[in-house]
Amino acid sequence: MIKRIGEGLEGAVSVIENFFSHIPGAEENLQTAELTVGLAKDNRFKIPLGALRQAAYVGDPAHVGDESSIYASAEVRALIKAKGMGTVDTRFVFDHSLRPGKLGDMSGKYRLVATKRKDLVLDGVLDAAPALLAGQGYSPWNVGYFTKIFKAPLLYSKALDLVKVESGSEPWCEVMDLFLADYVGFASLEDTGQLSNNAIRNVQVRAGMMSTPVINMSCSYDLSIEEMKRAEQSGSPFGSQLITVKQRYADYVLRMLVAYLIYFGNTNTETVGLLNVPTTITSYTSASMNNIFLTNSTNPGAAQLLALEQIIVPFLTTVYNKIDTLKMVMSPTCYNALTAPYSTSYSAEGAVKAFLANFLAGKTKDGGVPNIEIVIEPLFAPSTMFNANTYDYFMLVATEMETGPDEEKTPLIMCGAPLMEFVYPTIPGAYDTQYKFLKRYAGIFAPIGGQSVAVWTGFGTKGSGN
Repeated sequence: MIKRIGEGLEGAVSVIENFFSHIPGAEENLQTAELTVGLAKDNRFKIPLGALRQAAYVGDPAHVGDESSIYASAEVRALIKAKGMGTVDTRFVFDHSLRPGKLGDMSGKYRLVATKRKDLVLDGVLDAAPALLAGQGYSPWNVGYFTKIFKAPLLYSKALDLVKVESGSEPWCEVMDLFLADYVGFASLEDTGQLSNNAIRNVQVRAGMMSTPVINMSCSYDLSIEEMKRAEQSGSPFGSQLITVKQRYADYVLRMLVAYLIYFGNTNTETVGLLNVPTTITSYTSASMNNIFLTNSTNPGAAQLLALEQIIVPFLTTVYNKIDTLKMVMSPTCYNALTAPYSTSYSAEGAVKAFLANFLAGKTKDGGVPNIEIVIEPLFAPSTMFNANTYDYFMLVATEMETGPDEEKTPLIMCGAPLMEFVYPTIPGAYDTQYKFLKRYAGIFAPIGGQSVAVWTGFGTKGSGN
């Protein structure tokens, strides 16, 4: 680092150097930087004249005159004295823009100029494009602002509603396992009246295991000393709000990453998602729900209702009607298209409403019809950062079933997540304090595979209005 040090300021420089020594990589990155420390009265450390015209120096007491030197007419001064500064408009102006001889020696100075506030009705409209950036020359009492910050809208996901999150026994494990039990053998028939205890083949319970590696996901943000100080100032009404928003956004992006992994998984880390559970993903070749909505002007809902039943009934059949709850996960485009009227001539009832009211397939052991839930999933929409394809996804998910000899309710889709909330300790004394959040995730465990999850592409829309 190149150093230019004024007389008697060596101690201050040593403090600065000690500060940089605690920042990783700072010394290496500052090798060609120039550190200049000196008093303003020393000619070697004066600010270059060209720099004085930059907005960065507006507000520096060395370059701005005091309040007694406000440039204003006698009428405006009297108005300020009588009613205060809130009744006038003010801005900073460099000395070359002022008429000479009014305020004495102003060489190399900015001056606060006050003018009478115009009446928008009587005096016409003010300048439509004032110089907002040149020194940010509006005083606080001349600026009004909305009392709330408008926060940009973000996507949401319902992925966690489809799975049973399990943390397991060890938050810092590297591999997460699920033990399985399957059965071998059956009862046998014997002759009538024969009660002898002959040796026969025994039934067995066969053990198995599903295993997947655990991955780490992290997100960080920093808060500088300057940022924290600004938030404490009364003149910064939104500083603390922005810090809070930053914290919540860090949590949001981690939750959305978990949602993405629940659906799509990650090949590089062998993380299984719901779309990886079925052996194959079916491409829906018939007209999409959106296409029917746009082109069928007579009975759009009837055609959509038939399409829904043709994919749901075979899914229920493969599990012998043992499902109590079936979730239909679809893109917003698909759901909106399914609100088309059943018939434009006979019934205005939407296809979705007609389906939920009249579907009788899948009657369970207890005689009830499965509860069908609709889940709208923006991550399934086409042409987004989550789904780059031109088509959407449609998914059927059986969330739980009675299993084992005792027929106890058991989740069919489990999500391994050893550690969902962890914050790293901060490094004390740094100018920028970094806060880092961690989640540890293992993936989807679906013991009965494609019998619990089925996926179609292009059911809601195939893109380009289809």
